[in-house]
Amino acid sequence: MGKILTIRNLEGYDITSIANIHYKVFRNFFTTKLGECFLINYYSSFLKFSHSISLVAEVSGRISGFIVGTYNSIEHKRCLLRCLGPKIPYIILYCIIFSPDAIAMILFKFMQIISQVMKRGLFIGLFRWFYDLIRSFLFFSRKRDISSPLYTEIISAPASLTSVAVAPSAQLGTGLSLIEAFLDRACKLRVKSVLTSTDIWNRGAKRTFVNAGFTFLNRRREFNRYVDIYIYRCPDNI
Repeated sequence: MGKILTIRNLEGYDITSIANIHYKVFRNFFTTKLGECFLINYYSSFLKFSHSISLVAEVSGRISGFIVGTYNSIEHKRCLLRCLGPKIPYIILYCIIFSPDAIAMILFKFMQIISQVMKRGLFIGLFRWFYDLIRSFLFFSRKRDISSPLYTEIISAPASLTSVAVAPSAQLGTGLSLIEAFLDRACKLRVKSVLTSTDIWNRGAKRTFVNAGFTFLNRRREFNRYVDIYIYRCPDNI
């Protein structure tokens, strides 16, 4: 007989456990290379925001997975910047000492920006880069046509599933249970739809999203990787 899986709210004492799961599951991701200090502060920030949905999966008192997101994406990004801003010097110092790969990734991205700026001309290039930065911060997609159904879908979906991860030792179906619990809470908050994304190569995550009721919406380039965007439309009768 399998052990009983419990889904509950994320608590402060869970942060170290979910940071460890993040490190194991997203080992080569940029956020992981920013170090434990960043991960702990990042996930702790979800506990400070009233517009966050943060859950953990637990079996016999042991955390086996987590899911975090928000039902007010734009406000969440603003709050996140205010929350993590004072920690940036410590995070940079950590990267310099313990994670040179993160510094290398930042420098590589910076060189890409400089290259794009020089190709377009200094003034026009800087203006275009700054415009793209503000636009990507305020909206979910970089390519938008305000008359298109895609644009309407994106701006009408304030809820977003930011991150979901399951420990390698977790029982089958843990990820799906977390996603379903997250969607249930989001829809009860009267949002119309929920957005999420995953790398195009991550077939397991995409299959789980589809099984939970998500449908493919769009594909976009995010820095040096391509991600698929999925949307879940909440039933009207909830």
